[in-house]
Formats: sequence, structure tokens, C-alpha cells
Amino acid sequence: MSPVTFNRPGGINFLNITERTNILNSSNNIKLLRIAPEKNLQKILKSFSHIEYVSGDLNTLMDCDIRLDIAKINFEDNFFDLITVIMF
Repeated sequence: MSPVTFNRPGGINFLNITERTNILNSSNNIKLLRIAPEKNLQKILKSFSHIEYVSGDLNTLMDCDIRLDIAKINFEDNFFDLITVIMF
């Protein structure tokens, strides 16, 4: 299972990710799955060349890379280095 961060809603998700991980400063390539992505955060994280960013949501109206049911993530174990999601 990949590490998971649970972000609080309200525009502090970028700060939450940077405080809890070192992905922005990593010298390694990072595979990141963002569930229920925010457009602004998505744009920022996709701008880093060492981050392979994948966004997913069950809601088909969201601008995501994949349609995703969080209870049935169809990737092999440990495919992602980090999975982030907003918890209300």
C-alpha cells in the first residue's frame, strides 16, 4: 500500500502535501495519485517534471485523468509512491 495523506478542505492542500512529504524536493521520480483533484493544485503538481501525476474521481464531471472508485483502485500494489485525498 502506498502512503496516503488526508488533506483538509479549504485551500490548504498544497501546504498540507508539502509539509507531510518531500515530493517537491525529491531527486527521485514520484508517482502521485490525487483523488478528487483541485484544478489549481493539479496545475502546480503537473508542472514538476519528476512527478508523474494522475488524477481520479468517480464524478465524471471532474477534469481528471481517470474515472476512479476509491474502493476499487485498479492499479497494482505499490504502483503509486503517494496517494492524496480530501477528507471532509
